[in-house]
Amino acid sequence: MPPSHSNRARRIPWKQLTLLVVVRLGEPIAYASVLPYLPAMILSFEGVKPADVGFWTGTAAAIFSLAECLTAIPWGGLSDRLGRKPVLLVGLFGTMLTSVLWGFSSSLPMALFVRAMSGAVNGNVGIVRTMVAELCPWKELQPRAFSIMPIVYTIGGVIGPSLGGALANPMNRPPTDRTDGPFLWRFPYVLPNLVIAAFFLGGIAIGILFLEESLESKKDKRDWGIELGRKVVALFQNSVIRAKSVIRGGPLYAPLPTSSEYDQSKKAEDIESPIEEPIRTKEPRLSYRSVLTKNTVLYLMSYTLLATHTAGFEQIVSVLLHHPRNGGVASDKTVFPFQFNRGFGLDTSKVGLMFSIQGVVSITVQFLVFPPAAKRFGTLKLMRFILAFQPIFYIIIPYTALIENLLLAEIAFISLWTLRSGMVIMAFPCSMILLANSTTSLRVLGTVNGIATATNAVGRAFGPTMSGGLFTWGVHNDRIIAPFVFLAILSFINLLPLLWAEEGDGFGDKEVVDVVGEGEDEQFLNGADEDEITLEQYPSEKV
Repeated sequence: MPPSHSNRARRIPWKQLTLLVVVRLGEPIAYASVLPYLPAMILSFEGVKPADVGFWTGTAAAIFSLAECLTAIPWGGLSDRLGRKPVLLVGLFGTMLTSVLWGFSSSLPMALFVRAMSGAVNGNVGIVRTMVAELCPWKELQPRAFSIMPIVYTIGGVIGPSLGGALANPMNRPPTDRTDGPFLWRFPYVLPNLVIAAFFLGGIAIGILFLEESLESKKDKRDWGIELGRKVVALFQNSVIRAKSVIRGGPLYAPLPTSSEYDQSKKAEDIESPIEEPIRTKEPRLSYRSVLTKNTVLYLMSYTLLATHTAGFEQIVSVLLHHPRNGGVASDKTVFPFQFNRGFGLDTSKVGLMFSIQGVVSITVQFLVFPPAAKRFGTLKLMRFILAFQPIFYIIIPYTALIENLLLAEIAFISLWTLRSGMVIMAFPCSMILLANSTTSLRVLGTVNGIATATNAVGRAFGPTMSGGLFTWGVHNDRIIAPFVFLAILSFINLLPLLWAEEGDGFGDKEVVDVVGEGEDEQFLNGADEDEITLEQYPSEKV
């Protein structure tokens, strides 16, 4: 009896997912490295008043997201035509260049322009999400597979703030001092960006040599980078063989494995441990109306709102930590519960350390808590649970600044912040899974994720703009609680679409079922018992 695709072992392609993590690690590092020093950098520009730092910080984030919004769908459509890999690599290269230019920004207009360029050249958020869905389309494996990409951001959330906090302004130039001097005096924020460029170069090189195309229609196209990567691996293997031979007293030179021998070895490994490949059939081109189903629209709404209040919070956290204990320009006449104007007054290095601490906690939660929690409670229920607690966090967190003992205030803040971050880091893979499983076909997944990236970018523009503007208003009016109340309201609204949404079944099994009636698989299924067919169609229900 011929083998069936549905009978082959299903497992997560860890090698390619790990490569995907390594390839785009520079992006979250670059994004997170800015957070500790962004308020100080904004303040260093001529014409910026201390009370307006919150507004311009939010504006910088908003411009990046708006530019990303305008280009996300075209990048997603381009990846559907040219393939995921080339578009991903182009985005990485563009982000690397704009990151370096950001470090050289010497005025507010230049900084805002560079942020806009950085958003415009990069549509990788949706492309990477699409690649993960294509590499692992089986619903029972998706919680662990989709948890990989948020881990990239949490790793970046550890490394990035550490680099930004430690390397920014190494000569301790005061924000208001704009005199000429040595290179790092004139460009105090370029050093972390130059270091981060090395992460980008390494990721791009690894992507060219080892990352495989995931788009089905482009998988058979010759990849010169992969062929070169195989030769590099063969050369490395030969070097190891030679080293072992010298240690054992054998001949200095050993036969060099050829790329064809490497290919045969790789094929042998694939035969020993095959990965099931879902069978796809040709489908008619789908319209946007068929792509944007009811569930897809609801999940897009939820994902956009999640990005809105999360991005808004991320931007004002560093501003709150930098904000002085005495309230700055306002009187700081505290009248509980709403009238107060106090921050933590921390320097850039300590802010970077606090960002790194919450990043470590998020990584731990992502690895150890999310997969079993999603499996036990279901992705949709877990998402609802997480969102139900967000308004509480947003309301309580700013009040920790009112604790008179600074050390106790910092402990209370970092405790609540890390707890909230640990929950939110699970919300993003939940959103990815729910959105992916709401689509009707793998063929349009790139476009759907392009739309998600665009709406996400709108949220990431609106959130920081509003929270930053409200923070500035709160500083002037002793109502620093204002942006946090706004975020609490948004997070409550975020929960509402999920009350009407339904969890999809995924498309890994559906693609296999669609091929019944073709070739040997048809003969195999026709010869199987009815119960066997049911089990093949619904493998997650096997006992």
